Amino acid sequence: MTGKHLKSHIDGLDLIRIAAALLVMSNHFAVFNRTAAAEARSAEEAAFPLLGIMAGPGAVGVQVFFVISGFVIAMSMKTAGPMEFLKKRALRILPALWICSLVALVARVAHGEDMFSMIAAYFRSVVLSPKGPYIDGVVWSLVVEAVFYGLIFACMLLVPKLPLKRIAAMIGIASVAYLTVFAVAACSRHHPDGLYAYQVLERFPFKVFLLRHGVFFALGILLYVRFMEDDRSVGLAIPGLFAAFGMLEIGITMEAIHASISLAIALWLAGLLAILGSIVYRHRIAQQLSERRNTVKKLGLLSYPLYLNHYALGMVLVPSLFALGIDGGWVLLLSLFIILSSSWLIMVGPEPMLRNLLRQAMFRTHPLPSLGR
Repeated sequence: MTGKHLKSHIDGLDLIRIAAALLVMSNHFAVFNRTAAAEARSAEEAAFPLLGIMAGPGAVGVQVFFVISGFVIAMSMKTAGPMEFLKKRALRILPALWICSLVALVARVAHGEDMFSMIAAYFRSVVLSPKGPYIDGVVWSLVVEAVFYGLIFACMLLVPKLPLKRIAAMIGIASVAYLTVFAVAACSRHHPDGLYAYQVLERFPFKVFLLRHGVFFALGILLYVRFMEDDRSVGLAIPGLFAAFGMLEIGITMEAIHASISLAIALWLAGLLAILGSIVYRHRIAQQLSERRNTVKKLGLLSYPLYLNHYALGMVLVPSLFALGIDGGWVLLLSLFIILSSSWLIMVGPEPMLRNLLRQAMFRTHPLPSLGR
């Protein structure tokens, strides 16, 4: 690693990334159907009942990813111009998305789903269309990420001197306002008007326009400004407000699906504290890891293809293995092994190859060092 990379790379975030990806995977494995490539509608249909407690709370890994994204994007803005920033984000996001979407397409078509509708879903996924359905259930979060990147690019291009904390404030305050109204609607669902308002506010466009999850991205940006730029003007009040409204968003989500709110909030707070600790104690963590830093970095890189690769592939694998008469415990182990192995192979093989091809086309130069998330 170069000296510049050693200075900016935060090893603890790599470990949190892989933990967040595993959390999301546990959420999905908890709801997989044992007899069909679909989510279970009851406990009797669930492939792995012992994982039931993670159905819902495990999804908090997505919000943890959003906070990390806010932090990392703020860091990226300091080292690149607008076009370079946009190209590097595309290089980081698109290769694995294209490859894992192809894996999902093959798996779903091989399992008997309609080829034409799956191909349409595939193309919506690889271009990050704001309108689904997608070939894989996790692609929606990348659409939200892409909108966040687009907003940051627009700020860099149009108002290059706009302070990071001002950008975070705009995103976060808009999200706080939305979540306040959303919470009121959620509490008023017993009334027809309240139910209608809740159903409207729950729609996907409010996620796409960063209203539902903006507090998470804004919190990540403020953590960068406070601890990496050492800007003491960023106190605890605004980050604390955004973290609290992040808990509110998680609570509303869990309540709607009748999942454990307390476990989801506990996982959220644990993830947030882990992010904060990784930033504050980054130098000590780097010293402690020493020769294991490359391994930790690879785990961080693995988190992205694992996140993209587990849902559609797992949903097909699980009922297929059960159909062979394999015991549930072995089905879980075999499914995890296949998903982890294929994600690792994607990370070390086709993903960097495709990224280098795109990099040379975009920058028309020699390959650059590998990119972090």
